[in-house]
Amino acid sequence: GGSHKQLIDLLETRFEGFEVSKIVLPAKKWKWRMRSSSLFISSQIPVGSLVEGDVLFCSSMVNLPELLGLRGDLHKTRKILYFHENQIAFPQNDSIDQKQLVAASVEGGATICHMDRDLQFAWIQVMSCFVADTIGFNFAYNLNSFVDGLTQLWKLLPADQKCHKVQEVQTMIRSKSSVCYFPVEVPESVPLVPQLPEETPSS
Repeated sequence: GGSHKQLIDLLETRFEGFEVSKIVLPAKKWKWRMRSSSLFISSQIPVGSLVEGDVLFCSSMVNLPELLGLRGDLHKTRKILYFHENQIAFPQNDSIDQKQLVAASVEGGATICHMDRDLQFAWIQVMSCFVADTIGFNFAYNLNSFVDGLTQLWKLLPADQKCHKVQEVQTMIRSKSSVCYFPVEVPESVPLVPQLPEETPSS
């Protein structure tokens, strides 16, 4: 729904001459969509329908590595991941700030799922970046806040599980990423330049 639907509908009309297939879910229960969409999508793409050179265009709401694990035949496609928003910088409840979240998680006082921000969704997006071939962000702040926010997220990882330095991950993501501004289709009836009222000559 919303901007996600608007983008897909617009792209579908712009790629005339190409065979475009959409797989969508209702615009509700976004957390469950993010958890389970990979299983749903894997059941909707006929085996063998996508070949090398075809494009698999996914919203960042899709768990891309999980989808590829379910459907190994999709590895040969060109995988594009598009961020409308990111779960690292997404607004959170004011009842707990980020410093409290980090402290509570590091000290083991509560599990992540009991905290104000469920970092599972941010982690899904990070892992999707690892397997995507190309990453698009709708504006620069979205890209920068996601990549810069990895520094704080990486502090939550146990020391013996940090197989990558956060700087390496940030560099990898930036090397694949571009800012692709959200396309807007302006109705013909709407003038691109506002019409200013004519000045009345002074007497």
